[in-house]
Amino acid sequence: MTSSAHVVKAGMGEARVCLQTKLFIDGEFTDSDSGDKVEVLNPHDGSKLADVARGGPADIDKAVAAARRAFPAWRALQAAARGKLLLDLADAIEANS
Repeated sequence: MTSSAHVVKAGMGEARVCLQTKLFIDGEFTDSDSGDKVEVLNPHDGSKLADVARGGPADIDKAVAAARRAFPAWRALQAAARGKLLLDLADAIEANS
């Protein structure tokens, strides 16, 4: 996974955070097809946090195609199994935030 570390100034100190700057499509982090980026600003002070990939129509087409390929296997899972996967994902997000 490609990410970049940035120092974010907030209130009384600074924090180093790792930001993912690529699109997540078909299980992989990737640059946009166009190579376009969008600047992300810190809402606290307007400072630049990162330049992240700006998805466009070609990236949307790839993401939709990947979702369509993945859907039959997801649909075949029992509801309880899907729920457990989503809860596991939520736990992972909380553990890494």
